[in-house]
Order: sequence, then C-alpha cells, then structure tokens
Amino acid sequence: MRKKLRFFIKWLEIYLDIPKSDVKIQLHLYETMDIETETEFWQNLLGVEMSQFYKTQVRKLREGSFSYKESFRHGTCQVIYYSGDKKARLVAAMKAFVDSFIN
Repeated sequence: MRKKLRFFIKWLEIYLDIPKSDVKIQLHLYETMDIETETEFWQNLLGVEMSQFYKTQVRKLREGSFSYKESFRHGTCQVIYYSGDKKARLVAAMKAFVDSFIN
C-alpha cells in the first residue's frame, strides 16, 4: 500500500499538475501507537511537510481487539486533495476516455 500512496501523489503531480504541497494527509492510528513516531514515519515515506497533516484520528482499543505493537505496523494513511475544478476536469477526461471505447 505504501508504494501505491507514493504513486498516487506522483500521479497527481504529473497528470493533474497538483503540487505535492497541496495534498493533505490523514492518519488513523490506535491508542497504543506512538503518534509522533508514526507521523514521522509517514512524513518521511511520502516526502511531505508536517503542515500537510490533518489531526490524527486515534481509535481506542476494545477488549479482545488487536494491537499494533509490531514494528511493521503503522496504522493507515489517507492522501486527500480537494478541488472542484480539478474534479470536473478529471471526470470529463474519464468520460472522454470511456466514450472513445464505446463509440
């Protein structure tokens, strides 16, 4: 999944002319995780600034639930970009692409 997130950010930059600095990051972690460490992990992995992070969503563990104590677990990360203009252009491009196969 990590490679897919980096690919998505690169795709936004190349094909939609969206600067990496315009994307936002939302982390979803569990209360047993070190929020600062995990934020730094994702920041380094994605090559983004701390100012691009929304407030981290922290989920409480319920009895019988699992724990992310393993070192290879880093919660989930969501890459977000909002723009009505870009969305309209993307939808139009996808429609033109699909129409080219139908017609």
